[in-house]
Amino acid sequence: MKKSKILIICAVLLALIISLAACGRDVSGEGTTEDASASITPSGAVPVSDTTEAPAPKLDPAEITLNVTPVTDEKEAEEYRKTVVQGENGDALGKDTSKTGMFCILRDQFNERDRYYVWGYGDSERSTDWQWEFNPENVSGLPAQGSIITVTGKLVSSDDALDRVWIDGAAIEIKTDYAPDAAYDVDCRFMGSTLERVQVQNVNLYPDYFAGKTLAVYGRAVSTGSVRNPYDGAEDSIIEWSMEFASEYKNPEEGTLILLTGNIADGHIEDGIVSILN
Repeated sequence: MKKSKILIICAVLLALIISLAACGRDVSGEGTTEDASASITPSGAVPVSDTTEAPAPKLDPAEITLNVTPVTDEKEAEEYRKTVVQGENGDALGKDTSKTGMFCILRDQFNERDRYYVWGYGDSERSTDWQWEFNPENVSGLPAQGSIITVTGKLVSSDDALDRVWIDGAAIEIKTDYAPDAAYDVDCRFMGSTLERVQVQNVNLYPDYFAGKTLAVYGRAVSTGSVRNPYDGAEDSIIEWSMEFASEYKNPEEGTLILLTGNIADGHIEDGIVSILN
């Protein structure tokens, strides 16, 4: 009887040993027999493969030169101020006139029309500018923007003019024909500070119309990723403006004169190309 009990106990113990061995533990139960170093780091953390790519380095802006020279005419600036801004030069209205300056086109989306200007600066610091709107006889015969032209016609009051005064029945003589190296839907390269401000405001106010169009704008770099009015002397709030942009280029030093080109999206520039103007 005792011998039978001993045999049963031995059988139970043998089964228990086999069961523990199958679980990877010794009889004392002090730990696993597997090597855990293949899946556990020394700190106990499970390693995770790093798939995060480092951001691409920012590009250096190229230095370029705009081969255009705006007209500077102090007397023209004074006549514009008296006639258009102050409305004190009524004697000039209704008479033939002739104006020489740079040609540009402004998109006035508020009135859903293009506007044509001959313009220039009033001083060498470019802190003041003048811009005569004209109503051309032949729109199809207009030169490239940036050309120097002489516009002749009759200076009249008109509700159709943006400033309520323009040169009507205007004929154009091209003095210097500019050949642009690139074309943009909205091109501010050939505008003075005032016209550029008006164009930028239109872009900001009518994002749906301008969305997807290409834009060229020049001004001073701002460290926060925007561009502002180009000439430091132009501090009057009337001609202050700025536009934000997103770009793969490094932000130039604050105050650097830059050219910014790219696609318009929600009133700012996407995929902007930044160039430093000499």
